[in-house]
Amino acid sequence: MRYFALLFLLVACSPESDLQGRDPNAYYAKHPKINKVETRSLTHEVKFARGAGALELSEKTALYQALRNIAPEASESILVQFSPAQLHNQARRNSIQKSLRSFGFTSDVLAFEPSQSLGADDARVTLSYATVVSPHCPDWRMSPTNNYSNNHQGHLGCASVVNLGLMVANPRDLVHGQGDGRMDTERNMLAIRDYRAGKTSASEAASGAAMGAAATAVDSVSGGQ
Repeated sequence: MRYFALLFLLVACSPESDLQGRDPNAYYAKHPKINKVETRSLTHEVKFARGAGALELSEKTALYQALRNIAPEASESILVQFSPAQLHNQARRNSIQKSLRSFGFTSDVLAFEPSQSLGADDARVTLSYATVVSPHCPDWRMSPTNNYSNNHQGHLGCASVVNLGLMVANPRDLVHGQGDGRMDTERNMLAIRDYRAGKTSASEAASGAAMGAAATAVDSVSGGQ
């Protein structure tokens, strides 16, 4: 009887008892709570009035509504397709390009090409962009009561990860940072020379001035006490 009781305790206290028959450590090592960055595409078709060189306001508004949830910083490429006969219609090209620019999208990712499936007054805008795929929260795979292995709950910290994914304008910043990687040796030498000479940098001077102003404000409120 004691043997079976001991065996039951050993089985009950195994990590597999915490996560539906799986070891939580092994599962979350394979499925970490991280933001993933994926590339997706969105396609929207606009229609020019017969013989017109510019989009009507209603078409511009519809295009804006289709793209409004995509941050321009996240765009990777924008492909605009016309019928072969209208591919070189510069007025229509400029109209779409100007509309996209007014939405915040830059022209350096814009390209034009023909499409046999489009009518003479139609144009197709396909935007490829990066997006964040956040983990599912909360994660109740682990039992909130039977934590025999004394592991953290699966949803611990998940909300912070999701919030970070929602805040970034450019999802690619989660993959690698931005900035000029070149070293400015002249600037570094100037900073070292000023430090050795005891000079105060502009940022330190501004910080000191701000602290002084704050101290003066506190004194005036407290009556100098």
